[in-house]
Amino acid sequence: MASNPPEHFPPARVIPPLNPPHRQTIILLHGRGLSWSTFGVDLLSTEFHAFYPLDPATASMIEGEGNLKQRAVPLRTLQTRYPHAKFIFPLAPRGRATIYARSMIHQWFDGWHLAPPVSPESEDESSEDGLLESSSEVYAAFDIGTNSEDGFEPNSGAQTQSQKAHMHQNQHQHHQKHDKQNHNKLQQQKHHHHHHHHQRRREAQEEWRSIPGLQETITYLHNLIRQEAALLNGSPSSTASSDNTTCNPQHGTQNIVLGGLSQGCAASLAALLLWDGEALGGYWGMCGWLVFESALRGVVNAGSRGGSRGGSGGERGSKAGEEVEFDPFERSEDYDDGEGEEEGIEMSVEAKMVRALKEELEWGTTTRGTSSMARPKVFDTPVFLGHGIEDDKVPVGRGKEASECLRAAGIEVEWKAYGGLGHWYSPQMLTDMVSFTTPLSGW
Repeated sequence: MASNPPEHFPPARVIPPLNPPHRQTIILLHGRGLSWSTFGVDLLSTEFHAFYPLDPATASMIEGEGNLKQRAVPLRTLQTRYPHAKFIFPLAPRGRATIYARSMIHQWFDGWHLAPPVSPESEDESSEDGLLESSSEVYAAFDIGTNSEDGFEPNSGAQTQSQKAHMHQNQHQHHQKHDKQNHNKLQQQKHHHHHHHHQRRREAQEEWRSIPGLQETITYLHNLIRQEAALLNGSPSSTASSDNTTCNPQHGTQNIVLGGLSQGCAASLAALLLWDGEALGGYWGMCGWLVFESALRGVVNAGSRGGSRGGSGGERGSKAGEEVEFDPFERSEDYDDGEGEEEGIEMSVEAKMVRALKEELEWGTTTRGTSSMARPKVFDTPVFLGHGIEDDKVPVGRGKEASECLRAAGIEVEWKAYGGLGHWYSPQMLTDMVSFTTPLSGW
């Protein structure tokens, strides 16, 4: 584990508050290959609709829920929405990217190609839907009713035996055609499932490449959070003011938002989970994923089942009757038992999740004691995750998996997917992001 802030991190781009004094800090990480000029400039200049909660007296006079109890303001940017916030855009060091033929680019960690999510449950549902649709097509094609107790009968009047025989022959041929189509569809889905499963295994085998970079980036971010929290705690402005902009004077971390785009989201999300201090004011993730998600999901699901690895959830395994393929990288079944827990004290699922991530990142030995058994305070940080459905860099399913894993660990997560959006953010995403964070943090 890196114990000191890495010397080779370039200076971050710091944007001071539009209106002093400094009351909040927002730290946002760019994606791989980007920088302040290709990420931060556009982000801060993007206008979006902002909403403010109405005061209780006014809200009580309005019928309905949700946005009806908010007041809209003219288009804002992040700076004009948070005029007392300092924006920090760290710059990743340059390193050789394996997936780009070891080209030198700005990246928070090295890695491998991201595989799509493997979701046999959704595939089964889509297969069943396809069968039902084809059956409906059969009925419609031959004007067949379904009211007879003896089976299908034509909706028209009496028919000759020859006509009935001809109809049944056509019906049989039509069934055969659709059975073949359904068979081909199922075979194609099985092929995609096995292909995606293979890709996830290959990705898991290559995840070791991310460890050194993640260690350094997490250490860097933790030091940055401590520095900003100390500034906010020590600032005389960390109290309520005449413009009703408040800042918690007890915990400066509650006036800090961490987040990032793409790989910056993955790195900052790992830093959030390993933060050992008070909860932050919020987390903003855009088109990202959760590193070592399979291992973390296995721990969370095992905890929710009382240590059992059976049933639904966890690492997507085989169905009943299928042969289980040996996975040398799968976590041992007795991972949750004993180690790191004091006698008579049960470790929380959240603490187990943190321990699992530390082990994956070779973060050093988990501190023993009652403090490491309890639910980490950082899990009280509200998390927003937004993702473009048309994202061709990070599959949207990976973002959804991250949200489900974090939610299962007890973190308050808002997940949003945006149609027509690729590997970027949008004004609507910024609107949702700010609307989610503001009522929770009191900014």
